[in-house]
Amino acid sequence: AVVSTQSTGIFSDLNSFKSKEFEKGELSVSYDMSKDLEIGKIVLLDDGKLQLKVTKIEDGIIYTQAINSHKIKSNKRINLPGTIFSMPFLAEKDINDIKFGCDMGVDFIAASFVNTPENVKEVKAILKEKNCEDILVISKIESQFAVENFDAILSETDAVMVARGDLGLEIPYYEVPVVEKMIVRKCREAGKPVIVATQMLDSMENNPHPTRAEVTDVYFATEIGADATMLSGETAAGNYPVNSVEVMNKINNRAEEEFYKKVYYDKYIEDLKIAHNSEKEGTREKIAMHVTLKTQDKDYKYAVILSRTGKLLSTVASFRPNAIIIGVTNNESQVSKFGI
Repeated sequence: AVVSTQSTGIFSDLNSFKSKEFEKGELSVSYDMSKDLEIGKIVLLDDGKLQLKVTKIEDGIIYTQAINSHKIKSNKRINLPGTIFSMPFLAEKDINDIKFGCDMGVDFIAASFVNTPENVKEVKAILKEKNCEDILVISKIESQFAVENFDAILSETDAVMVARGDLGLEIPYYEVPVVEKMIVRKCREAGKPVIVATQMLDSMENNPHPTRAEVTDVYFATEIGADATMLSGETAAGNYPVNSVEVMNKINNRAEEEFYKKVYYDKYIEDLKIAHNSEKEGTREKIAMHVTLKTQDKDYKYAVILSRTGKLLSTVASFRPNAIIIGVTNNESQVSKFGI
């Protein structure tokens, strides 16, 4: 346990991490944080439950003072808000994991802590090397730097995840809803899938019913335009995994009903016309607009879209026509990608 005002030394050299016997008030990490931290910076452990303030830095050792008390266990996450890391974006293990995913035929690679478009390019370069360019890259937005560079990241990535857990530790918590709404809006405008994740039904890890605040959170994420809402601990380690999925599905369906109500949807269509009124619009955008206008009043229950590469299907779906979209393709690798 670490108590408030206690001095805590963090050993960040690899030898200490592997072999040192630690005493009370000592911790270790596998990455040399002493290169990146400054005196006065905050170190967050265990999802922010323990806050340490840096008081002194030596080569391979960071001396800190605890701001609050918390019992810390092994293998807990560390966050360094506002810190640019000196270590490479992709470690050797990350590269091997991406290559393994290629060999297994995965549909997506979710890249953590994407801060620049160059980070996305690094992942795509490995996919290209493995001849797996059909695998889509989901950039997880988890830091202030990612928020600042979001437009450039969006232009390079295939999809985006609003990873609110780490994001809420890296930026002020009250900014998270603002950033979430901004990201969802920009992804919709760009026609790229966006996922909202973390603590959406957190209480359902241990309870069969969600809190009213959680219901509202999931509802509004869907209503503002998220393509998917994601469960984490609820299904990975919770006591009610199936129930959590059922609850989230019900909330999402109800939010979508509201989105397609006439007053709101008609306004959405008018905004869509303005946004896609250029003569420079491509053929896919023109087809998507035609399908959306045809289905506006729900005169058609289904829209059948033939799409060899999946790009037309993706474009039509991004316009959100008021019909169930059935995609037809002869490209097997595209089939499971459209679950989002």
